[in-house]
Amino acid sequence: MLIGWASEMKALVIFFLIFFANMAVADDLEEASGLPDIEMDEAPPSSSFGKVRSYILMEGLQRRKGGLRQYEFPNGEFSGSLDYSFPSKTDLFLDGLLTFDEAGDKSRLFINQVGVRQNWQDNFVLAVGKERSRRAPGLIISPSDLLFTLVPLPGQREDRQGVWLTRLSFQQQHRSYDLILLPVDRVDEAGLPGKDAEYFGTTLRTWHELGLIDMGLSLGSFDTFKAGLALQTLVENKWKFYYEGAYHSRYERLDASSKEKAFQHLLGAGYEGSTDFGMRVEYFHNGIGFSKAEFENARQQVRFSSSSLSSTAILTPFIRQQFLIFSANAPEVFHRYNFFAAIVKSLEDTAQMSFVRAEYLANDWFVAGASQLFVHGGDESQFAGRAFNTQTSLDLKYSF
Repeated sequence: MLIGWASEMKALVIFFLIFFANMAVADDLEEASGLPDIEMDEAPPSSSFGKVRSYILMEGLQRRKGGLRQYEFPNGEFSGSLDYSFPSKTDLFLDGLLTFDEAGDKSRLFINQVGVRQNWQDNFVLAVGKERSRRAPGLIISPSDLLFTLVPLPGQREDRQGVWLTRLSFQQQHRSYDLILLPVDRVDEAGLPGKDAEYFGTTLRTWHELGLIDMGLSLGSFDTFKAGLALQTLVENKWKFYYEGAYHSRYERLDASSKEKAFQHLLGAGYEGSTDFGMRVEYFHNGIGFSKAEFENARQQVRFSSSSLSSTAILTPFIRQQFLIFSANAPEVFHRYNFFAAIVKSLEDTAQMSFVRAEYLANDWFVAGASQLFVHGGDESQFAGRAFNTQTSLDLKYSF
């Protein structure tokens, strides 16, 4: 049955913890000034031999359901990135991640990004390798971004995973055009091209600044055709309004069924008029999700596997079709604390995820954080078979 998940719930929680922890540090949001072409999520500090950035993160977890408790300590993460620029306007970049999972007693080295970029005539860029180039205003899900639909933003845990590509870009101040070839449709455990990898697809992407409105358009030819549209505006330099839409000629879902000619829509509004407080609310209509009848049928007849969950673009909690998303953050309170809260609520059943987080900024190198995740849902909801009701985490991060 669909609601008997265990590994799926763990994947869900990892995604949410990464995302919500990231959002707690809101000053690095890449979409804050329109829909920019971001090649590296976070520019590392400069040094004499290029741009270098590293961090070490230690984390402990406690999960609860009724009288049952589960502990994990230590979970560890080491990240390092290098971006070296030659006088010939050629850039070499590398970003790697070493993780340790106490539950599985397993360490893993993963390549987030690696490759070379060549700039010429101040407007053209050619990138070859594994790169991350995200462009979308959505808070947690961005249907208009065909490559990074669900991607956490920079923060306490940093997800800078890219895709293998060849990108040719033309960039000016108020517009850009990208042709992206995707030669790899799967990667191995280290993030390198998989043994049986095949050509994945081709994407055309453009961004224009049209007066007070930023517009992004993406077209993708994969095993199916996809298209994405993003519109965004900032009113009185404090109120942000945006729309994202996506079209799928066919979408393969978790139960092996397919959805033909499906649309996704995201409407969002946010307050960004203060450096001390921010707030956002979004409505997401997921046309590739399950209707009430489809969901009931899937619950009774299908078991969703871990592999199908990880390979889909609608990673839970977006299995159903209508959702409300809310977040509020208060960064650098008294120059020492970050606070963040968020809710993702299904409008079709009782499923809901709530999250609160606080961080203490000890100095320029150390950040200590505490998070609490709550998972709710009745017997009819997609969270009915959840492995736990709450999860508490404590973490310490050293950046250098």
